[in-house]
Amino acid sequence: MAPRAVPRGRPGRGPRDGGRAGPDLSSGALAALLDPLAERPELLATLRAYLARQQDRRGTARELGLHPNTVDNRLARASELIGVDVTSPRGYALALTALTLRELRPPEPG
Repeated sequence: MAPRAVPRGRPGRGPRDGGRAGPDLSSGALAALLDPLAERPELLATLRAYLARQQDRRGTARELGLHPNTVDNRLARASELIGVDVTSPRGYALALTALTLRELRPPEPG
């Protein structure tokens, strides 16, 4: 039986680069996903608690001393501002990654 050929995939996602995404999803751009929340610290705090509690809205509400509907409203507003539904699995992963990168990046001078 002949060996199977390894598919090369799309440019920028081949075996030579370990399958990593190309420059379109750079860590800086991903960290900047949450920049629209900079002016709304209550939304960022709600999102941070929601992500830390693995999408448990009632636990988030208890932690922040809020009604669960307030948590839902804040998450909806945060989702609207950043253009990603943070309650979806993909949005959760993106927001968690962006928050982690944001906390790891050095502070901007000035």
